[in-house]
Amino acid sequence: MKKTFLYLIIAFLIILYSLLIIENGTSYRSLDNYAYCMALGFDKGENSKFKISFQIPINSSGGSSSGSSEQSTSSIVNSVECETIDSGINLMNAYISQSINLSHCKAIVISEELANEGIADIIYTLFNKVEISSQALVLISRVDANELLNKSVSSLETASARYFDTSINSAYTTGYVDKITLSNFFSALNDNFCQPLASLASVNSKNSQTTTNSRC
Repeated sequence: MKKTFLYLIIAFLIILYSLLIIENGTSYRSLDNYAYCMALGFDKGENSKFKISFQIPINSSGGSSSGSSEQSTSSIVNSVECETIDSGINLMNAYISQSINLSHCKAIVISEELANEGIADIIYTLFNKVEISSQALVLISRVDANELLNKSVSSLETASARYFDTSINSAYTTGYVDKITLSNFFSALNDNFCQPLASLASVNSKNSQTTTNSRC
């Protein structure tokens, strides 16, 4: 009886010790440790292959806009130059002291200059990332992707996520744009009977707005 009681105590202590080790060895991350990227922008880098821009809501980036261009009251755009997408994400993680999370990415914007050189490697890399949604919108920008992201908030939408959602849904209601997603583009890229297509985007300048208004 005494031996059985002793064995139970030893077993209890072993289990308790194991639980303490597991608890101390497990790292917990709160939402404040993540920066949720709403859109990705790709330009040609000056000193590296890519210049990647991350559009991040201010509330997910700790409210800090140091060293970044302020897009609106709801989000900021930070950019890094890198040779690969993964190295760019790692550089941004170090820069903002948070982990970039792509699960809420609504749009992938690629500059026309970069697209003319081929973007298959970008599409393949992003499509193979489980974290990023295959329903993210693919856009080719006539201006720099960084500039488009900085100006991609409508006066009716203060949140960039809702802005991109509205733009995507307008494909069904107006017919002016087609909904080309990462999944669509990747599928067409690997098909032998069709070519991949993407929506062309740009930023309206004051001159273009004045010209348009004068013709109406």
